[in-house]
Amino acid sequence: MTGASRCAMALGIAMVLAGCSGEATTRQPLGTASAVAESAAAATSSAAPTDTGSPAWTVTPDPGHASEVSDDDVALMEDFVAFMVEPTPRRAQRLPFVSDGVRLGLGDEMSTTVAVDGLADEKSWVVDRETFRAHTGPFSPIRIIREHIAAAVDPPLRMSNDLQVSVGEHAHCASLPVPPPASVASLRRVSVQPAHGSIGSCVFWFSVDLYLDTSGDIQAVTFDLYEP
Repeated sequence: MTGASRCAMALGIAMVLAGCSGEATTRQPLGTASAVAESAAAATSSAAPTDTGSPAWTVTPDPGHASEVSDDDVALMEDFVAFMVEPTPRRAQRLPFVSDGVRLGLGDEMSTTVAVDGLADEKSWVVDRETFRAHTGPFSPIRIIREHIAAAVDPPLRMSNDLQVSVGEHAHCASLPVPPPASVASLRRVSVQPAHGSIGSCVFWFSVDLYLDTSGDIQAVTFDLYEP
């Protein structure tokens, strides 16, 4: 193991121990210009499609929801994750966002609306809160997806950068499901989380949920983290 890997593992173990002791987790603020730029460079490098068009990560159905997840759900989430890694107007056009703006929420609360002309602007996806579930903000689904995809694989804390798709209610890592915001509870919920076996601690867990109307258009996006 290299010196860098030993340092990374030591840091990860410290984070897990902090979580077990109930102390707040301090992380580089999500959504700041420098943080987004750094994670963009790392994630775009490691997760960009290869010459054959295949990304360096996989998106597969959650084994617990396999019968509910369609091929279209997986394809939608593959396009969404690629958009989060590199939010460009071209990638935004591949996604069925509603024309009057996409609602953005954190946990079980809606926070803001991302205007259609701001979809490719990373700052539009930032929820400006000081803290959330013992993490330090501001927060962004772009940042949490990039962090997962760009993170160095270093067992036993992180085994892969893969992702899984579920439909409907899903577990909050090792905890019971978190209900969706009331205003989108009637919409179809398609979610992405770290794949089973990809992470060794709930400290690294997250979920990004898309809420689809009967036409299959994305009305809202929420994201969530696990509280250490």
